[in-house]
Amino acid sequence: MGMSTFYGPPKPESDMITLIHHAIDTGVTFLDTSDMYGPHTNEILLGKALKAGSGWRDKYGI
Repeated sequence: MGMSTFYGPPKPESDMITLIHHAIDTGVTFLDTSDMYGPHTNEILLGKALKAGSGWRDKYGI
């Protein structure tokens, strides 16, 4: 997803969570990450974003 590394300095976590919420609100259903890149920062970020959404943890998986 490139939200925490590889494409310049990391962006503020709150901005990335807002972006994930916007993506889900506008119909995105596939968020691609990979554990091979480590240190699992994007997966943690997605977990926080889904936890904050209304009922999203039950609808989406990482």
